[in-house]
Formats: sequence, C-alpha cells, structure tokens
Amino acid sequence: MYQISKRLTIAGAFLSLACGFLLTQQPTKAATTSQAAIPTTQVVKANSNVIGQGIDGTCKWDLVKDGDEVVLTIHTGQLDPGYLAGKISIDFSNEVTKIVIDPDVIAPKDSSSLFADFSNVKEFVGLSNLNTSQVTNMNAMFADCGAKELDLNGWNTSNVTDMSSMFSECEKLEKVNVKSFNTENVTNMSEMFFYCHHLHILDLSNFKTPKLETAYLMFIQCPLYYLDIRNFGNSKFHDYDMFQGSFICKLTVGPNLTNEYFPQPIELLVFDDNGIKKVVTGGYWTALNGPDKGTKIDFSEMRYVKRDQPVTYIIENKPLINPYNEYKTVTRTINLHLPSDFYNNEIVSFKQEAKIHRQVTINDDETKTYGEWSTDYWDEYNAPDIFGGSNPNPAKVAKQIVDGNTQDQTVDIYY
Repeated sequence: MYQISKRLTIAGAFLSLACGFLLTQQPTKAATTSQAAIPTTQVVKANSNVIGQGIDGTCKWDLVKDGDEVVLTIHTGQLDPGYLAGKISIDFSNEVTKIVIDPDVIAPKDSSSLFADFSNVKEFVGLSNLNTSQVTNMNAMFADCGAKELDLNGWNTSNVTDMSSMFSECEKLEKVNVKSFNTENVTNMSEMFFYCHHLHILDLSNFKTPKLETAYLMFIQCPLYYLDIRNFGNSKFHDYDMFQGSFICKLTVGPNLTNEYFPQPIELLVFDDNGIKKVVTGGYWTALNGPDKGTKIDFSEMRYVKRDQPVTYIIENKPLINPYNEYKTVTRTINLHLPSDFYNNEIVSFKQEAKIHRQVTINDDETKTYGEWSTDYWDEYNAPDIFGGSNPNPAKVAKQIVDGNTQDQTVDIYY
C-alpha cells in the first residue's frame, strides 16, 4: 500500500520543521475487509494479450497488454474497499500504464488508497464514469499515481469527510480538475497535495470548507505559481502550518481565511506569471486588488490582514528578463443569427483573434516604461448565403487593423 519507505525518503530532504512531522506520520490506509483478503479469482484468458483477470466486489477487471501499454479495465459493478494495486498483484500494478473505468462503476464508501501506487499509469480513461456518491473517505486515493492529468469534474463528493493525502506524491501531475467538488463536509485536507512537484496552477476556488478542522502541510513541497482558495476557511479553522513548506508565488484568499501564516518566500525562485518569467526577490506580498491594492506587507504580518472580499496577492518579484515582452489578445466575435424558418433562431458564433505585444522595462525604482504596441489584424469576413433565400446583413465584415487601443468587439449578422 501507498509506499511508506518512499514517502519517508522524500520527506527526509524537506524543510526542517516539516521534516519532524513527516518522519513520524503515516498516511491512513484503506480498511481491509475479509472479502478484500480473499485471493483474486483467476479466470481463463480469452486471448493471449490478456495477462490477468479477476473480480473485485462485483466488478470484473482485466489486464491487457497492448504493444508497450498494459491496460487495466474495471467493468460495471460495485468495487470493494481496499488497495486495488495490491488486489491485482504488485508486479502487475507496476506495469499498468492506463486505467479504463467502464460506465456504472460504483466506488466503495471507503475509497482510501483505491488507485494508490499506480506509479506508471500515464492516463485514466472514464474517471467520470466512477460513481462516488457514497464515498466518505478519499485518503490517499491517488497517492503516488503517475498520471499527468486527472479530470475529476462531475464527481459527487458531498459525503466525503477525509481528503487527506488524496494526491500525495503525484510527482508527474500537472493538471487536476476538481471544480465540481463539494467540500462542505470535509474535515481533513492535510497533505492533500504533498509533493505534487509539477503542479503549478491550482484552482480550488469552489472549495467551501465550513467543517474543515485541519489542512496541515496541505501544499508542502508544491511549487505553485498560482493558487486560488478564495472560499477556503471558517471561523474555527486556524491551521498555522497549512502553507508550511510550500512554494507559492501568487495567492487568492477570501474573508473566511483569517489568522493564517502566509507562505514564507524562497528568494531566487523562478515562476511564471501569465507567461512572464519572474524571480522572487523578497518577503513582501502585494495586494493586486481590493482596498489595499498596491500595499506591500511582510509575509509574517499577513495573518493579521482582514478582508471583506477575495484578494489576490503576489510575492515580491522582478522579471527574470528585463526588458521583456507583454502580450495581449484582442478578440472580434461574429454572431450569425440564422433565420427562424429553418434554424429556430439559432445563433452560430466564432471568434477572430489578433495578438499584439509591447516591450516593458522595469526601472530601478520599480516603475515601468512601456514601448509601443505592435499591430495585427482581423481578416475580412464574408457571410455565407443560407438555403432558403435569406441574405445576410451585413454581408461583409471588413478587415481591421488591431493596435493597443483596439478593444474586443462583437458583430451581429442577421438573416
């Protein structure tokens, strides 16, 4: 199960304060039921490419070798609690490169460590097919998983109370979609994103946490360029170590997160801010919006800041390259209002994009000097004639030069 030895080896290299905790804590493991302990039933292989088969709960599963890939497919039914990698054998689990979930697969109430230790899995197919409506425990559910992307949009997490270590040690994870998550019953998010070393943008703006009790080391060793937790926190939540050991450069928080230590900056850390490479130069956070916009506050004082709205802060920084280019996309949207006789007043829309840039120089006093915007253009557009004799009005949208003064536009064409 979720490899403790590896966890301790990695943790040993971390910040000294975090180190003591990590070396004395072990992630909660999935409950082992009597059925889970029964050896997996082996059935006759249908063809030479099938290298393993069995049943977990009422779900049949099979392992198929497809060229260089080994695909684990979980078929319709109810999964039992427990560590899936162990049920299909550790030898096979280390070879699996893709996991496919068929429609109507039901996750167990205790789904802790369910997909843990599939460290060579590059892709999950059909995660939206997994019915999670009865799940209460997602501890270490994807721990040490090798996928670069996890799309969990649509999952029902309304009954979940434990999300601790859920994505722990997903070292290759670059993108995770949890925008549909209901976190209103979650009490534990400790180490949820522990050592997600390639995860740089994390949108948790939908996370409402009225019952949260601990988020200890939630983002430890996670180099986040931008983190949005605008709805996070509650009046009783004060976990001073939530950001300890994390490397966060831009952060959006809201009124509910109070009395919380902000991340301690790591000077000379390079990060990406909307396509511009920047380097951390100090320990001050600057508000980018709200009544304190432009105010610099030391990270140690941020716990005392009160907010009545979501505010985005950025760590003290300067561009890695000076001067640098600033880019802007200007969009023209064209809406075709199709005739009601044939198309029920359907509107077909498409966009024309023009990309322009200018040079920006950071002066010694931290003011900026801007160069002239480059120019681009939107192509001429000729509206098509529609079957039935309807003529477009206007029939043509002229080509237009786009510069720094050009705003986004919308053009409506009627038939």
